[in-house]
Amino acid sequence: MARSIVDVRILQREYLLAITRALTAELDLSDLLRLILRAAVELVSGKAGMIALVEPNTEMLQVASVHGIPAQVVDHFAPLLRDLPAAEESGPDSELTRRLRIVAQNANMGLTQMIRLPMTIGDEEIGLIYVFLSGSYYIIDDAPALLRSFAEQAAIAVKNARLYQQVNQEKQRLNAILEDSADGVMILDPTLKITVFNRALSGMTGWLAKDAIGRAHADIIQWKSLRTEMDLDQALANGWPLPGAA
Repeated sequence: MARSIVDVRILQREYLLAITRALTAELDLSDLLRLILRAAVELVSGKAGMIALVEPNTEMLQVASVHGIPAQVVDHFAPLLRDLPAAEESGPDSELTRRLRIVAQNANMGLTQMIRLPMTIGDEEIGLIYVFLSGSYYIIDDAPALLRSFAEQAAIAVKNARLYQQVNQEKQRLNAILEDSADGVMILDPTLKITVFNRALSGMTGWLAKDAIGRAHADIIQWKSLRTEMDLDQALANGWPLPGAA
C-alpha cells in the first residue's frame, strides 16, 4: 500500500538521522553505502538499488554497493554504467528507459521503473545511485527530491573516505622517509610526547622506538650540554615558536 507523503517525510527523517549517526561513528564505507542504499530503496517501496562510484584513475563507474540484486546478475546492469545519456532525458522513449528494458529482460527481476540520482559535491562527480521499482507502483512527484538527500550523504561519505585514504597514504609515505633517514628524527605532539622516533635516533640514543613513543620528551632526551640559551621547555614558555617563524 502506498505511503502518504507525511509518512514518507517521517521515514526520510528517520533514515537521515540513522545515516548521520553512522557517518559520525566512522563506519566502514561499504557498510555505510549499504545503509544509504537500503534506506533509499525502502523510502519509495523499491525492489532493488545500486550505487556506482567514479574511479578517480579511470573516471569510469564501478559498482560499489547493491541492494536486492543477486550477485550473479549484477553484470547485467552494465548498460546503466557506460556512456550514459544526459540526466535530463526521461520518459518511455528515452535511452535510459530503453536500457532499463534490456537490463530487466536479462536480469529477469521484473523491474519496470528506475530513479537515477547523481552523487556530486560541487562540480565533482562522485557516482550514481539507482533505485529500481517493479509492477505498476506510482512514483510520487517529489521522490527524486526525497532521495536526493541520500545521494548527498553518500557523496560526502565517499569523499571523506577517499580523503582519509589519501592522508593515510601520505602519512605512510612520510613515515617511510623518516624511518630511512640517516638523521635522527623525532616528532612530538602538543603535550611534548613522542609520536615518531626513527631508526637513526634509536642508534644515537640507545632507545628503541617502541619504548620511546608515547613517553615525554624530557624522559628520553636529557642533554649534557646545550648550544642554545634555553631548552625546549624554556623556549615554549617564552612563546616559541614565534608567529610566522620558519
